[in-house]
Amino acid sequence: MADLKISQLTAKGSAIANTDLLEISESDGAGGYVTKSVTGANIIGSKQDTLISATNIKTINSTTILGSGNLAVQPTLVSATNIKTINSTTLLGSGDLLVQPTLVSGTNIKTINSNSILGSGDLVITGGVSSVSATTPVVATGTTTPVISLASNYGDTLNPYASKTANNILAAPNGTAGVPTFRAIVGADIPTLNQNTTGTASNVTGIVALANGGTGTATPSLVAGTNISITGTFPNQTITASGAAGAVTQIVAGTNVTISPAGGTGVVTINSSGGGGGTEIGAQIGGGIVVAVFNDAGVNKALVASLTNLSTSLVWTVPAQQTVLIGATAQSYSDGLTNTNAIIAQTGASATTAYAAGIARLFAGGSFSDWYLPSIWELNMCLNSAAIVNKILANGFLNGFNYWSSTELSATLALNMSANDVTVINNAKSANRCVRAVRIHNI
Repeated sequence: MADLKISQLTAKGSAIANTDLLEISESDGAGGYVTKSVTGANIIGSKQDTLISATNIKTINSTTILGSGNLAVQPTLVSATNIKTINSTTLLGSGDLLVQPTLVSGTNIKTINSNSILGSGDLVITGGVSSVSATTPVVATGTTTPVISLASNYGDTLNPYASKTANNILAAPNGTAGVPTFRAIVGADIPTLNQNTTGTASNVTGIVALANGGTGTATPSLVAGTNISITGTFPNQTITASGAAGAVTQIVAGTNVTISPAGGTGVVTINSSGGGGGTEIGAQIGGGIVVAVFNDAGVNKALVASLTNLSTSLVWTVPAQQTVLIGATAQSYSDGLTNTNAIIAQTGASATTAYAAGIARLFAGGSFSDWYLPSIWELNMCLNSAAIVNKILANGFLNGFNYWSSTELSATLALNMSANDVTVINNAKSANRCVRAVRIHNI
């Protein structure tokens, strides 16, 4: 029998069992044979089991690997390398990928004037404004390219910024209602002022009262008395003794008068040195009303209070400084201006109308800029004159109210005074009190 592999032998009888014993002859290399025994277990244990796809051998992508031929296996997918992307977005991974559906004109993309916007080229849009209407005084042409303007009969307001006649104003007709035009100003265009406006801007006619700083007469002059002759005209008149020798021994200068030579003997010249009036309490001069008069080193002066209360409820200083001591520069009983300036300086900023010293310092009555909050003694002079002031002014000192002075008492307190009984009171700097400004006016 030809040499055959065991696997090529035709099976006879029953299958080999583990306990079966087989005799095998093997060459001994010397021309003889050696007999060996092989058990069924030896043969069965080394035998390959029959391969069954998906049972004792795996499949690839559910495809058996048994049989002949080549099995093509899908390589690992790499986005944009061996698998494309959509709108630069990878297809790999889980979830839903939203893809822009195909655009269909009029279905999922609008049209313009029933024209598709899909495709190449230029889309010309027609139509738009067909007409414009307007109401008076505006007019419009009403075409597809309208011109809008003011009505041609709408006076000079049609073009108010064009060149106009010099010194004309835009105003309604004189004395009647109507369309405004540019015209010359007339007297009726100026409201009546609460002042005496007699005369022109360059001069004043009429007699100015003493209380308003005038002379009270059209031709002021000195009147000669016994043994006195007067020559010249006011305000420069010469007085000469005309009687017996020694009849006039000396002439003494009074209020608003200067004399020369000094001593007032011999031929004496007298000149007016004041405003011709305003030296009495209640006179309205220097932007306010006189509450006291005095002579300072030969110069007659008046303490003048503002014509109105600047406030009826105001704190002494700003909140940040209401518990901080200023010291000696704000504690004078007679120098309100120095006190006021020290109060303002402590705030570290310019004066404001939010506190008593600030509003007083900013007051500019009569175009004067030297107003201030009075010291306690100056405030006392104001309130001592309240009876006269309140007879003259409608807006006088308020009975039942207290007025701030600029005199500091301590870190938290300042002095004020009752208008009722002129009593000195100390209150917190945060308290609200009335404010009246004062200034010194040379007379």
